[in-house]
Amino acid sequence: MPNLSELKLPEKAGKKRMLQAISVDEMAKRLGVHVNTIRSLAASGEIPAMRVGHQWRFHISDVEKTLRDKADPKKRAGGRK
Repeated sequence: MPNLSELKLPEKAGKKRMLQAISVDEMAKRLGVHVNTIRSLAASGEIPAMRVGHQWRFHISDVEKTLRDKADPKKRAGGRK
């Protein structure tokens, strides 16, 4: 499973704030990883997600913010690299 800081955001990420909830399949396509990776990251709490019945749903802007924060060394481990 890739490290969160290794996942690449789409080119247009951050330009539009969307409050749309998307599925595991859609999130996997956006991040270029397998659906099982997305499910694992959601289940472990590494990316923000919510359960709707038996399905995971993601707010695009929340996941993008989490990935940006994880990739920024200043925001990890109290600012240490």
